[in-house]
Amino acid sequence: MADPQESVPGDTAGDPKTIVSSLAADWARLGLAGDVGGLVNLYKDDAIFFGSLPNMYFGLSGVAEYFRVTSLTSLKSVRFDWQEARFVAPSVINAGGLVHFGMEIEGVPISWRFGMSWILVRSGANWKIAAHHASRRELQPQGQ
Repeated sequence: MADPQESVPGDTAGDPKTIVSSLAADWARLGLAGDVGGLVNLYKDDAIFFGSLPNMYFGLSGVAEYFRVTSLTSLKSVRFDWQEARFVAPSVINAGGLVHFGMEIEGVPISWRFGMSWILVRSGANWKIAAHHASRRELQPQGQ
């Protein structure tokens, strides 16, 4: 069976998993810093964002609203584990994996694990998140 990466025509320079991991490292750094503006800059103007809250958010103003509503100040750690990242077109990467969040809510350490999928689109020399979807896999107090 042929590698699906070989069937994507055009310039697919770079390893897709490396590209996604680099963007995820920026996301984690900015999230831990509570930098809403920096996080928003990682997304495309017309992004679709479906995170841990019940609502879906659209565009940069929606992404900003999501990050303002969530409690970035309780975020203590972020770790992405990307299982797969593939070029689906020369300037489009589809990625999926897990993200682990360590938080402290009302003095209680909490571990969150989410299934995460991103669609990245090349914008000039940069990659931006065009679609973000997370679904919670578990919630448990640490030590239990």
